[in-house]
Amino acid sequence: TYNVTTTAGSKDVIVYLGTTQTIATSTSTMLSAVLSLKIDGQNQTITSTRNLWTAGFGQTTRDGQRLGYMFNILGNYNFSAGQHTVEVGVKSGTFNIATIGVADR
Repeated sequence: TYNVTTTAGSKDVIVYLGTTQTIATSTSTMLSAVLSLKIDGQNQTITSTRNLWTAGFGQTTRDGQRLGYMFNILGNYNFSAGQHTVEVGVKSGTFNIATIGVADR
């Protein structure tokens, strides 16, 4: 969960997340299938077209482990001016969520 004060307008919701699970090499499993997003308590559709592979979760070292956390934009959403709560959850699999952010495009 991330609390943020924003100006009004379209903003990207960003997440830094990591995983070491086998499913991370999938080229068919989309981020929207494994993560959930709420803004101010309302469910939002994750519009990212990235699958787990293009989201950065493929093998990067000889022993098959992934290093670090990957930066991904979940989608672009309209915000009113003021304070907001952004929640990213895990629907499927095992993910570590390091940071949630909101940024102007």
